[in-house]
Amino acid sequence: MAMVEVAWTAVEHHPHWKAQFERLSARLGKNKAMVAIARKLLVVVWHVLTNHEANRHADPEKVALQFVVWSRKVRAENRAGLKTREFVRRELMRLNMGGERETIGWKSTKPIRLPSQEEAKVFLHRSNRWLTRK
Repeated sequence: MAMVEVAWTAVEHHPHWKAQFERLSARLGKNKAMVAIARKLLVVVWHVLTNHEANRHADPEKVALQFVVWSRKVRAENRAGLKTREFVRRELMRLNMGGERETIGWKSTKPIRLPSQEEAKVFLHRSNRWLTRK
């Protein structure tokens, strides 16, 4: 039941799921199509959790913005001493996503500049040393 609610939201806000729903609803009807979308979303969730990979239909910009929000909630001591922009780059690298992205838009303020992957190697090494010292 809850996953069907998630499916409705996905269909309303994501072009991939909207297209899937339109294709299925023409053949199955709206209710059965929505249950099919909910099942497909569960499969995606299973793959994300099992393989520790981002959904291939995920928008790197939106994922990066969620990491910014998360970073600001957990504070520096829980980010292995990394700055917000470094934390976001590390998490994007862990998901193999957004490698070419240089900036992310943040509300109405100026964009946040992300470190390059080369710069990330330096601070990842530094954060790993920080983690082992504790």
